[in-house]
Amino acid sequence: LCALEMISGAFLFLPLGIAFLITAALSVLLGDSWSVAALWVCLGLSASFLYLVFHRWGRRLRKASGGDFRSGVEGMIGKRVVVMDWGGELGPNSGYVKLYADEWRAVAVPALVGLKKGDSVIIERVEGNTVFVKSVGKSVEEENVHV
Repeated sequence: LCALEMISGAFLFLPLGIAFLITAALSVLLGDSWSVAALWVCLGLSASFLYLVFHRWGRRLRKASGGDFRSGVEGMIGKRVVVMDWGGELGPNSGYVKLYADEWRAVAVPALVGLKKGDSVIIERVEGNTVFVKSVGKSVEEENVHV
């Protein structure tokens, strides 16, 4: 259990280990006939403890994030990003946008010829390593953008 605890990086197996220790102590004190029942009681208590802890943490996380747990590609959709380069070698309807520290190849839907560096766009969908964006018509200085 110590190895599992170190691999998991959390206290996920701690209640299970405590249950095993309590069961071992009870089997020594009460004899073998009580060990199976004590194991199930301890496992039930450990499971209840884990449920309560994670349920409360989950509720706090949902409140803090507004209930939006999208991550990865799903979390990118709807984000406002900054145009870094537009209309160069990729064609008049595509370029590069920056989301946090990463630059993504972008294609405008519908066509947005004339975008320039610093313009703000919104990600509509993601396919592979290309994001499809639409214009919001404001520059970086005018609003809070994920740069």
